[in-house]
Amino acid sequence: MGCCEFDRNFMLWTIVYTLAVTVYVLFGAAVFYGIEHPAEVTSQLGATDRQWQHFVDAVYFAVVTITTIGYGNVTPKTVLGRLLIIPYAFLGVGLMFHLVGLLESFHQWIFHLFVRHQSVSFKKDMLMRLLHFLLCLSLVYFLPLSWLMTVEEKSFVDSLYFTYITLATIGYGDQLVTRSESKLWTFVIMWPYTLFGLSWFAWLYVRIHHFLTHLSKRVTFLRREQIVMVEEGVDTDDQRAETSMETTHDNPNNRGL
Repeated sequence: MGCCEFDRNFMLWTIVYTLAVTVYVLFGAAVFYGIEHPAEVTSQLGATDRQWQHFVDAVYFAVVTITTIGYGNVTPKTVLGRLLIIPYAFLGVGLMFHLVGLLESFHQWIFHLFVRHQSVSFKKDMLMRLLHFLLCLSLVYFLPLSWLMTVEEKSFVDSLYFTYITLATIGYGDQLVTRSESKLWTFVIMWPYTLFGLSWFAWLYVRIHHFLTHLSKRVTFLRREQIVMVEEGVDTDDQRAETSMETTHDNPNNRGL
C-alpha cells in the first residue's frame, strides 16, 4: 500500500511539475516575443531575415533554450532580451534538469515493470529488457522521423541525424525546423515527445554510467587482489628462505662447517 501511495504521489508531483515548467516556457515566450517582435518590425528586416514573426517562434526559442539544445536560428537581438535571457535560461535549465530527473525515474519504474519478476529465466529476462529498449526506441524515433519527412520534407538520413542531435542536446544548427507549423508541433506535440526522449536518453546514460562504474570497480578489485597475491607470494618465499636458513644453522651436522 505504501509503495502504491508513493507511486501515485510521485506521478502527481511529476504531472504538476511538468505543467509548471510548461507555464514557465509559455511565460518566457510571451515576454521575449513582446520584446523582440516589435524591435524586429521597426528594424525593417526582410521577411526571410525575421526570426520573431509569430508567437510560435518565441515558444520554439524558449523550448530550445531551457533544453540547452540551442539551434541558434532564433536568438534575442535587443539589449533587454539578451540581458533577460541570462536569468531566464539559468532558472529554466535548472528546472529542466530536475524535470528530466523526475522523468528518468519514471523510465526506471517502467523498466522494473518489465523485469520485476525475479524467478524468470535468464533468456526471458534478456528478452524483456530488449523489448523495453525497442519500445522506447521506436517511440523516440518513429514520431519525429515521420514528422520531419512529411512536414519538413527532409530525407531519412537527415531526419535521423536531426533527431539524435536534438535529443542529445548537441544542436549543431545545420539541420533546422523552418516552417511555422513545424515549430507549432515543437510545442504541442514535440514538447512532450522531447521530454520523453531527453529523459530516456538520460536513463540510458545513467545505465551506462552504472555499468562503467561497476566495471571499473571490478577491474580495481581484481588488480588489488592480484597485488595482494603477489605480495603474499613474496612473503611466503621470504619465510621459506628464512626457515631454510634457520634449519641449516640449527642442524648439528652442520655445526662443524
